Amino acid sequence: MMPDPQNLPDDARDARLDALERQCEAALTQGRLVEALTLCDQARETSPAREPLDFLRAYTLFLLERLAEARDALDAMQRDWPAHANAAWLRAALTRRRLGDRAPDTLAAYDAALALDPANQYLQAERADILRVQGRAGEARVVYAALAQSADDEALRLEAAFNLGVTAMTQGDAQAARLAFRAVLDAAPDYPEAQEMYALLAPPSTL
Repeated sequence: MMPDPQNLPDDARDARLDALERQCEAALTQGRLVEALTLCDQARETSPAREPLDFLRAYTLFLLERLAEARDALDAMQRDWPAHANAAWLRAALTRRRLGDRAPDTLAAYDAALALDPANQYLQAERADILRVQGRAGEARVVYAALAQSADDEALRLEAAFNLGVTAMTQGDAQAARLAFRAVLDAAPDYPEAQEMYALLAPPSTL
């Protein structure tokens, strides 16, 4: 008869949870979502509450589009870890998925997440996207400009620079838009969306 996972000695239980966490992260990285969820559920049999695995489980449910279950998992996490920054981000993403970018509750959820993790550049970028959709292009543009210069992740810098160009276009600032798209192409010449937008804004040939 197999021992009850919750009755394992502390060292054995911790080792099992560590192993399940590594396996779950590997499965998520490789897109094996059902396997990742199974591993998280096995971890729950070993320990009802374990912060990293509880978040991984909620995130996996979100990726599987099991949104009601993801919300329930986040509610449980909030009771145990009310200031969990990653859980706040996932709740914001879940709210965005359910309500869309125009809903006031979506922006409020991102504000709450940023209050817990103000230096999170991905949160900043996602919030800027929402601001732009809600007609607050000037505020979004300030965020995009900052991220285009200082984001740690190159892909995020390029995305921010591109969105800066798009936002400048919507505001009728063709010169700023052209500069933003040029900056994207200088860093990534094969960026197809930037190529297209830059061509639209290029001054007419004098030939």
